[in-house]
Amino acid sequence: MYTLKVMLSFAISLLFQASLLFSQDMFEERYLQDIVNVEKTPAGRLYIPHKLSHGQSLYGISQFYHATLYDIKRLNPDLKVGEETIGDMIRIPINQSQLIMDLSQASRYALLEKVFYTVQKGDTPYGIANRAFKMSLETLYIRNGITENDIVVGKQLHIGWIPSVGLNYFAKPIKAKAVYYSPENEAFRNEFTSKGIGQGKKVEEKGAAYWNKSAGEDFEYYVMHRKAPKNSIIEITNPDTGRTIYTKVLGKIPPKYPNKVIIVVSPKVAKQLGGVNANFFVSLNYYK
Repeated sequence: MYTLKVMLSFAISLLFQASLLFSQDMFEERYLQDIVNVEKTPAGRLYIPHKLSHGQSLYGISQFYHATLYDIKRLNPDLKVGEETIGDMIRIPINQSQLIMDLSQASRYALLEKVFYTVQKGDTPYGIANRAFKMSLETLYIRNGITENDIVVGKQLHIGWIPSVGLNYFAKPIKAKAVYYSPENEAFRNEFTSKGIGQGKKVEEKGAAYWNKSAGEDFEYYVMHRKAPKNSIIEITNPDTGRTIYTKVLGKIPPKYPNKVIIVVSPKVAKQLGGVNANFFVSLNYYK
């Protein structure tokens, strides 16, 4: 009798473990339900159109594709966070480096999904292979069993692979507690990004930001800083909210402020970063 009980317990344990593994596999693979297509914006930014399905959340999608909520919102300006509905098509930004271009790089993944790109008007074989996906023309031709003459508008090309368990499976969760996006802040963001392409030395700082809560409302992304050049752009992140804002430096911080204050921000910047107190912790990036 005792032996029978032990055998039954062992069998139930095996069934439970098998069902647990099965449910985990289902959970890991449920984000990829159709053919995975990668597309690009007119500016050349790669993205994957993802159809929101039952049981999915915007945060879960961001973790699966290893994309911040901020970047997703920037690529989908009409998206209202928290008001998504099943069937919504959301453009998820990705980097070419996140795609698996060689199967020898994928030994730690048990299951992969093919990624395809559809040839658009104006595309050239060289532009698709070398510029967009950093692969040789020979690899593109061999992978698809085609020649240069076969690359025509509408042709679906097999580019690489994506792990079924997600791009963030072996990485740390990306921190994105909240989202802030504003088209009017894009000019500063673009200027900051262009500065980072081989121009100047990047400076990183962490410390206290200060804003005058009694100053009323304003509508500008302006700050004062101790060392950043006037009219330069500073990237400010509030780690407590995950929000990032790009601001322009008006000038130096006046001597009346304590040394612990590394930046003085306008009320608009403070509120959109999610600042509550007059002093709050931030991290900064700028070029000089």
